[in-house]
Amino acid sequence: MKVELDPAGIRDSIALWRDAVDLKLDMRADIRSHLIVMRAQILERFSATAGSWQTVLASCTAEDEDALQLQQLKDEVDDFKVWAHENLKVLADLAKE
Repeated sequence: MKVELDPAGIRDSIALWRDAVDLKLDMRADIRSHLIVMRAQILERFSATAGSWQTVLASCTAEDEDALQLQQLKDEVDDFKVWAHENLKVLADLAKE
């Protein structure tokens, strides 16, 4: 079976989600407050989403130059999951103080 993958969609989601949760986007004050209050839960869901993407991408194969692009996408998803975990650790450390 051949399946078409939209790497740009995954990359766009990662970029938007990171910028939103890091408060780098212009947004209404109530949305900003929501992202601050719900940061841990949002990061947990980002990690879960990255895990799902990792599962799907692990079963994908590509040929020729697409193999390099697929590996780059896998690396970007791995980095996104690490970023979510690192930010969760920061929050956990702050809660201990």
